[in-house]
Amino acid sequence: MAKFEKTFTGNFSKTLEAIEKSVLEGFIGDPRVIDKKEMSFGNTKACLVIYDSYFFRCSNRVTLTVFVTEEKGSITVYAVGSGGGRSVYNEMSWGAEKKFVSAVEKALDKII
Repeated sequence: MAKFEKTFTGNFSKTLEAIEKSVLEGFIGDPRVIDKKEMSFGNTKACLVIYDSYFFRCSNRVTLTVFVTEEKGSITVYAVGSGGGRSVYNEMSWGAEKKFVSAVEKALDKII
């Protein structure tokens, strides 16, 4: 499992667009959106997006869960990659989850 979290001032829609572009265009293993849910709670916007992709390195599908919130221009992005191991008995990882999460970091580096 790999995690990433960042809070910054920005635009909610542009943040979501940048992340999706980076994830869907950044990998060979046919990344796709599994589900996406946008919500509002008073003045707070939130979006949960789940991606998956096949990673040849670990011969497995890997998921990326991204949760983005916005309140008064403050954006928080939380991303978790999972499923990059091949062992049933331990959590040995081939690094695919970290690579998937890095697409979110790269997207934010471009827009912040």
